[in-house]
Amino acid sequence: FFGHMIEYHEQKDASQKYYRQAREYAIQGKHDQAKEYLINAFQLDSGILSILIEDLKNDNSDIRYATVMALGEAEDDAVIKPLLNIYNEDKEIKIKRKAIEGLVHFRHPLVIDTLVEAAKSKDAFIRETVLKELGQLDYYGIKIKSNPKNALLYYNRAHSYALVDKEGDAIEDLIKTVKLNPFLLSNLESDLKKENKHIRRITIKALGRIK
Repeated sequence: FFGHMIEYHEQKDASQKYYRQAREYAIQGKHDQAKEYLINAFQLDSGILSILIEDLKNDNSDIRYATVMALGEAEDDAVIKPLLNIYNEDKEIKIKRKAIEGLVHFRHPLVIDTLVEAAKSKDAFIRETVLKELGQLDYYGIKIKSNPKNALLYYNRAHSYALVDKEGDAIEDLIKTVKLNPFLLSNLESDLKKENKHIRRITIKALGRIK
């Protein structure tokens, strides 16, 4: 028992040493070294997560940046909420980018909505990071699994399918859209006037099977 207690305290002490050194590296702008030391600190004592979360509010952007880098590689569901918060609230684009790099590896329901929106980000790096990791169609697939009766998800996925020449899948999604929500038939009728020929074609074929 006492042996385990000694080992536990030694690990906590080592974790704190790594943490203090990481902060020094971060302040010096040595983000990669800071990240590695923070990861070591977290591995030795997961209880340090609460300190890292507080560091996400630090006025020093280098400390926030290094902390996000480390949390993004933690592969622990406990870091999801802090990463979501920092992505949504931090003003610095480089920190938002690092947060999204960490989030794309998770398939937790809390993350999905953020990733869907991030795919439309004005920042090219954020958009490409999300699209590269998941693929555009996968967003809707993930969303549909958790919201199988949301007609708009099928409608949006149908358009995505159309743009990559998956005509059959697109038509099935449009049919499913109207079955789930007949009021969306008006959306399809409006799509007949769209400039994109792929959208018009799948809409015509879908309407032919619906009516």
